[in-house]
Amino acid sequence: GFWSGTGYGLISGSIASGVLQPLDVVRTRMQSGQMCTGTWNTVMEIGKERGWRGFWSGTTPSIVRVGMGVGLYFVVLEHLQDLFAKQQPNTRNQQLTGTQTLLIGGAARASVAMLLCPVTVVKTRMEQTGPGVVGEGNMFRALGSIAKMEGVSGLFRGLGPTVVANAPFSALYYLFYTRTKDYLECKWGKGAAANFVSGLSAAAVATTITQPADILRTRLQLYRSTPADITGILDKRTPSGMLTIMLREEGPGVFTRGLLPRVLKRSLQTAVVWTIYEALSYTT
Repeated sequence: GFWSGTGYGLISGSIASGVLQPLDVVRTRMQSGQMCTGTWNTVMEIGKERGWRGFWSGTTPSIVRVGMGVGLYFVVLEHLQDLFAKQQPNTRNQQLTGTQTLLIGGAARASVAMLLCPVTVVKTRMEQTGPGVVGEGNMFRALGSIAKMEGVSGLFRGLGPTVVANAPFSALYYLFYTRTKDYLECKWGKGAAANFVSGLSAAAVATTITQPADILRTRLQLYRSTPADITGILDKRTPSGMLTIMLREEGPGVFTRGLLPRVLKRSLQTAVVWTIYEALSYTT
């Protein structure tokens, strides 16, 4: 139901997001293009620049985005599952076709990604520059500052790649998760172990596949500009312009930047969220 999905999502998503935030900070720094070193060197640089607190830059918008996002995602997901179930009364959720599973997962995530895009922009910028630079560390001041300096469109910068990165991720994740869980439950029986391993493996695959779109999203959301700043043929505010510049200056290898911390964060967070969600759902 609505309140169960939202409540479970807020609890599990918020806890996982706060604990794993350092991986997001490292990922964003690596994807920004300002640092071409490996994961460990990036960790050391952030530690030198900001101290240990720097690894939790952007935690507030991260918790808001993930907590609300996961909660809303489960709400939409459950409603779509019910919709398909009504069309096929004898079909359980676990027996949905692959196409139906992809559509349900993708549609749920796309709607949430569009709604929370402004929070994602603030989160990404705080992770890159530190909380003291964007709106003096306050999420609401940061939202107002971006709207004032860059217009409302600045709050939705990178919306296309955001949806492209999130909708396919959730579509693929939900498909891999349900299929893997069905298989493991036949081997191990129902329980947290089957849920966690299914979530971990499904998220790792889906995260790797959607990595290029996430890199493009990060670059677009970090780019600060006003219309007067744009000169020449290529516009870094647009996905096509930014993509062309990235490939021209850095080559295809740019799409591997930040992959390791992103896979670790997404896999662990998603597995924890779904394991807690499934466990709490069974008790009601």
